[in-house]
Amino acid sequence: MVKSALLIGVSNYQFSDTFSSLNSPIKDIDALANILDNREIGEFDNVEKLSDPSSQEIIAAVEIFFSGSKKDDLLLFYFSGHGVIDNHDGSFYFTGVDTNKDRLLSTAIEAERIHRIMQRSRSRQQVIILDCCHSGGFAKSMRAKSGPVDVTSQFGGSGRAVLTSSNSTKRSFEKDEYELSVYTHYLVEALESGEADKENTGWLTVHDLNKYVSDKVRMAVPGSEPQFYPVLLHEQVKERAVAGAVV
Repeated sequence: MVKSALLIGVSNYQFSDTFSSLNSPIKDIDALANILDNREIGEFDNVEKLSDPSSQEIIAAVEIFFSGSKKDDLLLFYFSGHGVIDNHDGSFYFTGVDTNKDRLLSTAIEAERIHRIMQRSRSRQQVIILDCCHSGGFAKSMRAKSGPVDVTSQFGGSGRAVLTSSNSTKRSFEKDEYELSVYTHYLVEALESGEADKENTGWLTVHDLNKYVSDKVRMAVPGSEPQFYPVLLHEQVKERAVAGAVV
């Protein structure tokens, strides 16, 4: 199994008249990359960072990332930046440095395009982490699994797990006292410290991670609504745990 991550951060919207620039996304992907690269924590084989890309650069990188995998590979896709809901039909869009909110169809990336790319991937182990406003809207058209997807230990396991910093109607937050965005701050803290492993098993599941980060974010920003969406990939008939130490 090869473990690969694609981390995208969009901070500088200098080409956009409709989105303000953000302080944390580039710092977010740097911090997360350090954890995933760490031989004693993440143990990822490949970590690619994409800083301040255009919308076309984002969709091209996502397609290359998901299409170049094998069945047993673990793929982690992370995005930090502005997320936006189309007022016309409620669709969720990722943004690049060139995105114009009034022309989403031509300047942003609709969630459905990402869904199609992920579904065509040979990888049966996919973790999606979105730290952006309205990020719960990404899961709108996905089919949820009837039972839990036990994506274990450094995101091993099988199925697709989507963690979002907000639901489809809420904003995500930067706060002056945090160098990173609030959600990613606690994501990095959970992975680095191992504190999400409440039962001291030495293993960390995505369920553990989501519980820790969601609780911390809700305490730091009352009213925030991080979400977790476990999804069964269409050809799977059973789950298969893949273990590896986190701490």
